[in-house]
Order: sequence, then C-alpha cells, then structure tokens
Amino acid sequence: DILDSLYTNVLSQLFEGKDTSLSRFKSVMTLVLASFEPPSLDTLNEMLHHNGDTFNAKTIVSYLGALLSGVTSSDEPIRPLHTSFRDYLTDKERSSIFHVEGNIGHCHLALATLRTMQTGLKFNICGLESSYQLNEDVAGIQDVGQFIPAHLSYASRFWSNHLKSSGPDRLDDTYLASLRVFLQERLLFWFEILSLLDSVSIASPALALVS
Repeated sequence: DILDSLYTNVLSQLFEGKDTSLSRFKSVMTLVLASFEPPSLDTLNEMLHHNGDTFNAKTIVSYLGALLSGVTSSDEPIRPLHTSFRDYLTDKERSSIFHVEGNIGHCHLALATLRTMQTGLKFNICGLESSYQLNEDVAGIQDVGQFIPAHLSYASRFWSNHLKSSGPDRLDDTYLASLRVFLQERLLFWFEILSLLDSVSIASPALALVS
C-alpha cells in the first residue's frame, strides 16, 4: 500500500532507532487516538503529565505537521489529517513498531482525567456571587471558559467514557484510588462544573457505571 509505505518511511526517518523519541511518539499518539474530542497541545500536555510523563508533547508533534493538524498552536485541536493514518497506527501488521493500542490510551486517559479533576475541581470555580440564581440569570456565564480550562472541561465530560472503553479488568489499584478520591472529595464540585458546561445529563450514566 502506497500510503502505508509513506507513513512508515516518514516515521522511520523521525523515530526508528531512537528509543526515547519512539516511546514518546507512542505516548502522544496513544492519547490523541483515544480522545473522544481532539485535544489541544495544552490539554495533551496536561493529560501526559497526569499520566506520569514529563516531556512536552510539542517535542513530538512539531515534527508531524504532514500527518497531524493543529500542531502549530497550543489551543488548536490535534487530530490525524487523514483517517488512513489512524487506521495505519492501530493495525499492528501495517505499522509494526509504530503500532498504537487503543485500549491502553483509554486506560491512560481514565487515570489522567481523574487526576485532572482531583487537582482542578473546586467549590465555586467561576467565583459566582450567589448559588441561588439560575445559570441563565448570571451575567457573563457564557464566559466560563476563562475559569474552566480545556483540559478540566474534557476530563469532567469524558472520564467515564474512558473508564467504560478501558474495561474494568485493565484498571489497577492506582486508578481505583483516584476514583475513590473523586467520589468522596470532588463529586459535588463535579456536579457544579457539569451545570456550568451544560452537561448535567452525563452525570447519571457516569455514576451508574461506577456504582
């Protein structure tokens, strides 16, 4: 296949024989391909760091402008330019050492999103003067983005999706400990942020998943 050969040649020139760079490439692409909403560079870095990686994703994606969109800005969504690149990476027979396993990405994001909420959720995150007003009656409520960063918004909306896609047998005690902290210490703050994001409807199925 011509496209497969093209992808292999490009990635080989960039990463083959460079163990650290190849490992980082796979860490980045694992998260990009498993995300339910294309992450920005800032969000990608937050998820990497909450998953234990300390490098900046820009050191990888800056070389992939021919294969990914959004690599030149910190807030543009990063996604494969062509579906064929995703198909190539997720098929081990085609991509060989560059293969990306989807379920692992969901496991990593399940943990990263919980840790993001653990550190980011707090009471009255938007600094509203009163909790007795309806959202539509609060002046400036449309500007919640200035108080809720994109990575926290993503984590709050999609942590349960990653949990479901991971499969419970893949989740270890580290994940379960983070889930316990979230349910015991951050649950009410999560309800608040879902209300601000107009996403309250996801709360019930998310909690049913972990009940």
